[in-house]
Amino acid sequence: MIRGSDKQTMIRDKQHRGIVVHARKMMSTSYNILLSLCLLFDLPLGVVGLERFAAASFFDPRSLNETGLPLNGLAWAQHCVSRCSVACMQADIPLSLLLRILDWDQDEDCAYRCLHACLAVAIDNGGRMWKYKGKWPHTRFLGMQEPASVLFSFFNAVSHVLGFKLLFEIRRNMVRTAGSTVVDRNLVEHVERLLAMSLLWVSAWMGSMVFHSRDNWATERLDYYLGNVAMVWMVYSAVMRAAIIHEAISGVTTQRVLQLSLFGGVMAHIISGWHKMNYSQNMQVMIVLMVANTCAWLSVCLKMKHNFVRLFYISTGLTYAAGALEIFDFPPVAGSLDAHAVWHLATPYLSWMFYRFLAQDAIGLVEQQAKRAS
Repeated sequence: MIRGSDKQTMIRDKQHRGIVVHARKMMSTSYNILLSLCLLFDLPLGVVGLERFAAASFFDPRSLNETGLPLNGLAWAQHCVSRCSVACMQADIPLSLLLRILDWDQDEDCAYRCLHACLAVAIDNGGRMWKYKGKWPHTRFLGMQEPASVLFSFFNAVSHVLGFKLLFEIRRNMVRTAGSTVVDRNLVEHVERLLAMSLLWVSAWMGSMVFHSRDNWATERLDYYLGNVAMVWMVYSAVMRAAIIHEAISGVTTQRVLQLSLFGGVMAHIISGWHKMNYSQNMQVMIVLMVANTCAWLSVCLKMKHNFVRLFYISTGLTYAAGALEIFDFPPVAGSLDAHAVWHLATPYLSWMFYRFLAQDAIGLVEQQAKRAS
């Protein structure tokens, strides 16, 4: 006869075995799903793994002993990538669905696989990571070449969407904020320029997402030139805001000359680099525009005595500091997080801080006009 305590123990053991069996089934199902996704999207089983030996199925980098070159040297790595690419093309590895969607071809896929396979051997033998065609080798994720930069560019786009929403609410409530006073058209146009600026920056960061997902001739220009246009409009908006406080550039003709000068200059820059990108020139153009934007807003803030101007000083100062990450370059950590990605990570909140300043400034303009009218 089974005692009550023994019966309860048996029931608990049976329940425990059932839970274990159920958990194993769930783990097996999850593993099969993960394996299917990895095969479908060309992911390593570690999902964010380095694909260190992605080419091992058709080429063993350690077999290159006939050169006599040290395995940790750049010359050996170049020779390894060249030999591996030939073997990869002969193996005719099919491209995954996502790689086909992102317009990878077999040459590019082989270059990617062989670069990681050869660099892994070089690093294991005391070598270091080298740039390939001027860029650090990143680990693909869902077919994206620089997944961290894609994610952080998305964060930046979101910050500008939030900024647009904030300014849009101010634009909609400007008359109500000013009481019974009709808001000056110049103030309305100022906020509308800021709204256009935020939309341009959203477009620019979406272009950045596309470029970091797939680097080619078209996406590179989409990223760089959308950024140029957004930056020029930002400068134009800043100069027009300075004109309000300094009571300058009131004539339509003067405004048109300013517009033609700024946008004519950026179009000349775009045309000059259309066939062959001039990276140093593009960097110089962006620096000049950024300094011009800072100077225009400084001329405004220095004449203001509101506490919210500190938002401009902090956001601008930290933005310049974040730009230094482009100078202190370093190889990608975990195959993705390089200096450029960290720079993108640093800027979303700074942009939001700047939008808070813009919103407070616009509200202050309306309140100032209301006081003058009363």
